[in-house]
Amino acid sequence: MKAENIKSFLRSFTKLPHLAGTEQNLLLAKKIQAQWKKFGLDSANLVHYDVLLSYPNEANANCISIVDEHGTEIFKTSYLEPPPDGYENVTNIVPPYNAFSAQGMPEGDLIYVNYARTEDFFKLEREMNINCTGKIVIARYGKIFRGNKVKNAMLAGAIGIILYSDPADYFAPGVQPYPKGWNLPGTIAQRGNVLNLNGAGDPLTPGYPAKDRYVILGGHRDSWVFGGIDPTTGTAVLQEIAQSFGKLLSRGWRPRRTIIFASWDAEEFGLLGSTEWAEIPSPDDGFENKSLYESWLEKDPSLENKGFPRINKLGSGSDFEAYFQRLGIASGRARYTKNRKTDKYSSYPVYHTIYETFELVENFYDPTFKKQLSVAQLRGALVYELADSTIIPFNIQDYGTALENYVASIFNLSKKYDQQLKDEGVSFDSMFSAVKNFSEAALDFHRRLTEVDLNKHIIFAPSSHNKYAGESFPGIYDAMFDIENTADPHLAWTEVKKQISIAAFTIQAAAETLKEVL
Repeated sequence: MKAENIKSFLRSFTKLPHLAGTEQNLLLAKKIQAQWKKFGLDSANLVHYDVLLSYPNEANANCISIVDEHGTEIFKTSYLEPPPDGYENVTNIVPPYNAFSAQGMPEGDLIYVNYARTEDFFKLEREMNINCTGKIVIARYGKIFRGNKVKNAMLAGAIGIILYSDPADYFAPGVQPYPKGWNLPGTIAQRGNVLNLNGAGDPLTPGYPAKDRYVILGGHRDSWVFGGIDPTTGTAVLQEIAQSFGKLLSRGWRPRRTIIFASWDAEEFGLLGSTEWAEIPSPDDGFENKSLYESWLEKDPSLENKGFPRINKLGSGSDFEAYFQRLGIASGRARYTKNRKTDKYSSYPVYHTIYETFELVENFYDPTFKKQLSVAQLRGALVYELADSTIIPFNIQDYGTALENYVASIFNLSKKYDQQLKDEGVSFDSMFSAVKNFSEAALDFHRRLTEVDLNKHIIFAPSSHNKYAGESFPGIYDAMFDIENTADPHLAWTEVKKQISIAAFTIQAAAETLKEVL
């Protein structure tokens, strides 16, 4: 693999906007298809889907106005951001908007609601005696998924919501605004979707099944504008991985399991569409003589597993959701992100804006393209091992250890309701017993069969209060979260007991399944 190839792919793929469902994104799909065929992959197919997308009315674009007591407009926002240097003549740039937001022209008083989280509205109502009914609320991006912000505002009775990128969350100290640096300029507006579904996908066809089983490496291709970082760094990396596997095929290598490389459309509209890896050298400054694994471990160690780097639970907000959350397929993603110890901003500042360009990556984030190369090498090595190992490297004992940590975490969370738990007869004993039985069954299973792949679980899901965050035992978590916001506490505690029973039964059933296999 070569960094120069990734740079070339990124430059080519970010020259023009490629919003989901547009002609330009179809042309990009065909370009990727042609390249995959050139790489020597067995087949490269375009698959068409009819789905519901949401575009703005560009003839009457979004804006925010401030009017005085006489109804006279005294301020009005711009329809578009000023284009970055070199992109002045580019057309078909979608104006800032949030897909699937409601049409309308609400007018009312403005209330600041912080991040528009459930707890923010609780504080306004319960501690500050502020009612949002009939008001327009203004909230800053960050902490939770923007769609949850909109949902929370609706539940609070608001008639409109304004979302903005606050410098407190999207500004790195000491860095110049774009184009002199990678910080956000004062003219940006973040794009996104505010779709609130119980699971990702086309709003018109929720829950349709997918039956195939493969080793899949993919990512989305569509972007809100040029997509310099999200998603095209991933697309460029995927191309180089596909090219490298094409070279392996040309030398006569064949994988034991089918590999599918996927380039999906419409992720931005709601997700529609190895031992060798430790030897990859770290591209990070200050880690030149260390491996990627060593730099990862030093910068972001696990709090639960000493001596291992952090691996976060998958939440939502990306293309793995339907496979992981809905189908129970073991999933993961590897990417470069901010340093948790030093970088306190919410996300990279120009996320989902017109300034997310090739030049942003080349000039500031990855000038040598070595970071993207290391991601390509890591992902490629993982796919190679998953596709070509005689036995799939999946350790059930690790799953048991994780379950023990998750149960302990949700149990500790419940301790603030210690007396209410006793009063309502709620107990976690069945959960602890089921997890213990599962861990013992897993240990016994590995004595007779080294590896096994579990396909079904109810352990992970995005929080209903924040789709970006992954929660363990989401049914219990959400039931406990809702206790303080219900008119019938007894009914709420009944739901907690129900969710504990469901989780315990599922884990116990999994343990019994392991015992019966051999």
